[in-house]
Amino acid sequence: MQAEAFVLDEQTDRWNSRSIVMKNCWPYDEPVRMANGNFITGGQDKDGLPVVAISHDDDLTKWDSVLIPYDPRLRPSFAETSVWSEGDRVTAIIRGGAGVAWVATSNDYGRNSTTASASNLSMPRAKAYFGKLSTGQLYLVSNLRNRDTLVVSVSRPSEQTLSRMWRVRHGKSIPPRFSGAAKGKQWSYPYGYENDGKLYIVYSIGKEDCGLSVIPVKSLKHTKMP
Repeated sequence: MQAEAFVLDEQTDRWNSRSIVMKNCWPYDEPVRMANGNFITGGQDKDGLPVVAISHDDDLTKWDSVLIPYDPRLRPSFAETSVWSEGDRVTAIIRGGAGVAWVATSNDYGRNSTTASASNLSMPRAKAYFGKLSTGQLYLVSNLRNRDTLVVSVSRPSEQTLSRMWRVRHGKSIPPRFSGAAKGKQWSYPYGYENDGKLYIVYSIGKEDCGLSVIPVKSLKHTKMP
């Protein structure tokens, strides 16, 4: 498993290859810049195990892949991993078994992680997206129990625990038009991006169509308890 980098030549409007830059990592999200200047992204390795890839400073043509240790109960299968970094701490949310999200943390910029363990957040075997809002709240876009429900969960500002949840989509999606492996009615594979006071959540509908939900960031406000 290898990742190839392409750079857009704005003069010719063509994408030019920078060759293979990452090995044994299938990345899922845009790289997050860490406090030490390196970038990090989460993914799965060639065997479907959880992994992160770490850049050499700001050189995006050189990456190290680092496996995340896991509890055997995780039963990795497409262990799609999403990460966020604060200071030297990296938190990874991992697709796993037992109907919950699995979590691992690192306190050395992703070089060494705790063993991935089961959280108390319901999540089926489905990819999630982890990020941080301009309000200082961590957020996670994920499925709940099955792929019929897509939710966004948030923390209070500056806290590390997700403690409030809203439904984004619920109920059966339209059926796929074409048959294929692991296809069915679902809202899945989400990605989030904040801009101009709104959180844009894009996701797959039945693995054929693309859906977009726009949520005012202020509606996700979750303040500290008095």
